[in-house]
Amino acid sequence: MIQRIPNWTWVPGRGGITMAPPAGGVSIRYRERLRPLQSVAAILRDRAADTRFRVTNLSPVQPLVTNEGEHAAIVDIAGVLEEPPGGGPPQPLARSLGFIFGDDWYSEVTGVATRPELAASMSDWVRRLVTDSQLMLGVRRRRYDYTPPATWHAYTRLPLFMTWFPPDHPRIPTSITVYPALPIAAPVDEAPHFGMLRIGPPSTAELVAEAAPAEGIRTKSLAGQRWELSVRDEQGRSLQRTMILLRDERYLYTTYLDRDAATATDSDPELRAYAELVTSIQPVPAPRQDAPFSLVPELF
Repeated sequence: MIQRIPNWTWVPGRGGITMAPPAGGVSIRYRERLRPLQSVAAILRDRAADTRFRVTNLSPVQPLVTNEGEHAAIVDIAGVLEEPPGGGPPQPLARSLGFIFGDDWYSEVTGVATRPELAASMSDWVRRLVTDSQLMLGVRRRRYDYTPPATWHAYTRLPLFMTWFPPDHPRIPTSITVYPALPIAAPVDEAPHFGMLRIGPPSTAELVAEAAPAEGIRTKSLAGQRWELSVRDEQGRSLQRTMILLRDERYLYTTYLDRDAATATDSDPELRAYAELVTSIQPVPAPRQDAPFSLVPELF
């Protein structure tokens, strides 16, 4: 949902709404629940297939957080419309694309300025609409930002879960699994423990035993516990599982690394890759309690 810009037209249609100022020259379109969920880079690659618009300048992708605490991004594009509606010579065109990311879909705010002098104000409106947008998804399991190991590839069995495999998988049974952030049900002063994890791992691996006592761990913004476990996978192979449960005041962040128990050592590069992933985890953004309504409370 976005707020209506005062004095602009408001026209529903084609799966969204389009707004425009009285003087023209700018339009902003909003669409919600677009699938599949993709990265901004993937969305831009799809849009590049439109040969009617030739890009002359592309800004870096600017990550944002909405006032609700949802992940978002904006990118500004300058270019030339090679085939204007109704014919005529090519004309300059500025676009600003804003994205608000849900769990398995995204919303998009697309601004278009047909006059170069209006590009900056159009981009500012797109940014404000994205920041003020309201998805109203509430407290729930959430994705969060982290840096996966370079050259590893991703696979998911369940929504929001992600497992990363190194290039030599499956010859070597190594993987890193990242849970979604889980809202905390326990008191905030309680130490992390297995009871906080209300759901099982996204596999049928069997937990055999704790291989070492739990130890404390801390990153720049999170703290928690690390366990060394012995597990048996679906194929009966014995694995050493390094499992880390981090937390802040609102969420739990759980990950684990599986390695062949017979060959696992403290010098494995996969262990270093896992440590770097854990260190890179960014907490789920918190909503702004003092966010003003910069427009008017009329929602789509």
